Amino acid sequence: MRSVIFTLLLTLNLLSGDGVYAQLIQATSAPGSYQIRGGSAQAARVDYALLIANDTFTDPAYRPLTNPTFDAREIEALLRDKFGFRTTLLANVTKDSCVRQIRRLASQSYGPYDQLFIFFAGHGDFDPVLQQGYAVMTNSKAGDDGYTNHLSFAYLQDLLAKFRCRHVLLTLDVCYGGTFDSYFATQNPNELKRDGPERGVRADVEELGGQTPFILTKLKPQTRKYLTSGGKETVADGEKGKHSPFARFFIQKLNEAAGSDYRILPASDLKSYIERQSAITRIGASVKMGSFGSDESNSEFLFIAR
Repeated sequence: MRSVIFTLLLTLNLLSGDGVYAQLIQATSAPGSYQIRGGSAQAARVDYALLIANDTFTDPAYRPLTNPTFDAREIEALLRDKFGFRTTLLANVTKDSCVRQIRRLASQSYGPYDQLFIFFAGHGDFDPVLQQGYAVMTNSKAGDDGYTNHLSFAYLQDLLAKFRCRHVLLTLDVCYGGTFDSYFATQNPNELKRDGPERGVRADVEELGGQTPFILTKLKPQTRKYLTSGGKETVADGEKGKHSPFARFFIQKLNEAAGSDYRILPASDLKSYIERQSAITRIGASVKMGSFGSDESNSEFLFIAR
């Protein structure tokens, strides 16, 4: 159960006893920018990805998980090697370290067609009193009514809404991930049978005249979207070494897009695929997608294979 990448690998090793954390960072550069040309239109683009995966925790109340880091590493490799993302992976990270990395991303400059993908995997938690969801970090404490070392979805939403990057997609593979949206956080979970009003945009790429017009058109509006593995509910960790159900379907669709003739995967199509596969396999989790912050009408996030 989950109740909460130039190549860049960041591993964070937990030292026992005094709560001190040691970090080992290794980084090299890999190609990530490329040109889009369509008639007189030309734009340099860079795609970025930050993946945060926690599967070990100091508080025994949060039991160890088997797949978050495994999931994040495979998604990181796919995004870097097949889609050209400049990627950062954080494994078993504290709240402070996570926020510092998010702040570094927030402080850099972005071009108008650049995109940023953020992925969380691990435990999630929910405060029924304040109706607030949280990502559980490796130093979070269960039973802490102040949720001091948890990363609240409301705070995360506020941070991402202010990013200079015009195109942001947040993906949460954690329990209660759908409560990132206050619409779902305040609903009775038995009533959450569909996405909220005016949530999500479908892009039928087969009907368009080619890649370049589609990319330039879809990346003009500002994008702030989220995709979650469930709503106000727990979601499965999956069998060890076989990925969580959500991550497995996510990886399948990325591989399919990378090997296709069109080589473009809109996030809305990704959501539809995961949703269908979840229903076929009867997982029971309700995949959610929606908008936040300054998301504009008809915006989209695109995974573009190189």
